[in-house]
Amino acid sequence: MAQYFYGPDAYGARLAIDEVATQQKSALRWLDSDDLIEKSLAAWVGQSRGLFGVELLVVRDPSQFAKSSQEKIAASLGQLEAASCILWDRAVPDKRSKLYRTAKKIGREFSELTEPQLVAWLRQEAEARSGTIDQAAAQLLVVRLGSDRWRLQTELERLLLRDSIVRRELVEDEIVAPPQAEIFSTLEAVVRGEAPVAVARVEALLALGESEFYLLSMLAYQYRTLLAIKQQHVGQSKAAVATATGLHPYVVEKSLPLVQRSSVGELLSGLTRIAATDFAIKQGKVDPRTGLMMLVLGLAQAR
Repeated sequence: MAQYFYGPDAYGARLAIDEVATQQKSALRWLDSDDLIEKSLAAWVGQSRGLFGVELLVVRDPSQFAKSSQEKIAASLGQLEAASCILWDRAVPDKRSKLYRTAKKIGREFSELTEPQLVAWLRQEAEARSGTIDQAAAQLLVVRLGSDRWRLQTELERLLLRDSIVRRELVEDEIVAPPQAEIFSTLEAVVRGEAPVAVARVEALLALGESEFYLLSMLAYQYRTLLAIKQQHVGQSKAAVATATGLHPYVVEKSLPLVQRSSVGELLSGLTRIAATDFAIKQGKVDPRTGLMMLVLGLAQAR
């Protein structure tokens, strides 16, 4: 039947797509906006059974299509309930859109895993590869690489080639932290209101080849981390905050100076601005570099 997958955990969604294809014994056919200009989704579904078997159609990022295309897809969903078709948004769609409101009844959300969930997942992945990664090493890997499970999996496999037992020391030696460290230093400059310093650090990261979307995701992660600590730290020890938030004690200790300079309102406002910038970029309303620079400048100047 037709399904709608959406949310930032692209890894989890892709696994689910592969599971559906395996269950249906289908080959995957990927459709983008250009394909649906050529012919309608209903027409693609009509030819999904052919000489070479059944195809599972996967429409990528339909919420990024032109409004007219979204409305055509929404209008056809009622006729496609039995179709071998998945609409896949690799981000959180605009929940006010007609497409989302129509497709949510067949929707499945893939949210980012929390840090404890990512740590548990890494340990399971290591065991599946006949190795182990201890708790401290898995936590540090998440701290340094973030929540992108494709990236975490790739680095875990590389570490297991070095040693079947991955400990914190190996992660410290092998996983370079500059992008994450520079993002944190950018955040420090933002919280201190040092706009020129923050912008210069973002420019340096872009020059090193980091993508605008990765930097946005890392800023969002840092703001969520500060907010989680802020909501727990009053009257609590660092160890208690780490336990309550599921964050590594080192992350809590390093973040506290910034937490103490920030209010809950400022952190929530920052997260809202980051999400708005991400949405504007994906809607084509602003180019990625300009949007990112305007965001960082605005966050720092708001201090």
